[in-house]
Amino acid sequence: MNVRCNTSSIINGKFPEEMEALMAVDPVCGIQVDERVELADQFTAQYGSQTFYFCSEDCKEVFEESPQQYARKSA
Repeated sequence: MNVRCNTSSIINGKFPEEMEALMAVDPVCGIQVDERVELADQFTAQYGSQTFYFCSEDCKEVFEESPQQYARKSA
């Protein structure tokens, strides 16, 4: 599996503290993702009653192939 993640919001390996409240974890690769709707619309998926956020289209596609596998990990 070749997944390309978007890590452009990482600053020296850390996220600014004020961003932490808006962060979700990509269930495929484990990278923190900004939940702000205007940034995340294209990289979200619904499974059950839960919204999942992704760092890239690649991770979203991997999740959509087997959502039950990744939904369990993040529960």
